Amino acid sequence: MSEYIKSLRQHLGHTPLLQVGASVIVINEAGQMLMQKRTDCGSWGYAGGSVELGESVEQTAERELFEETGLKATKARTAWRLFRRKNAVYLPKRR
Repeated sequence: MSEYIKSLRQHLGHTPLLQVGASVIVINEAGQMLMQKRTDCGSWGYAGGSVELGESVEQTAERELFEETGLKATKARTAWRLFRRKNAVYLPKRR
């Protein structure tokens, strides 16, 4: 969690907070998709995370992919998807 989000959480507590994020779907030449198991809730997902101040969504995707997997994107394309509230993800409360 970035220092920016930590500071917001100090003021907002557990009030829902809208964050911009990026996820990266990695598919190899054999058509296999890279998934990773989350350490906080045990579910499977793609590499990704929150956009930091001054960063573009594309930069976030590249940074998060490298931080979480050590991989660098070579053939990347951007796909946008909007989520409605019913698709919102609520992460477990951190202690």
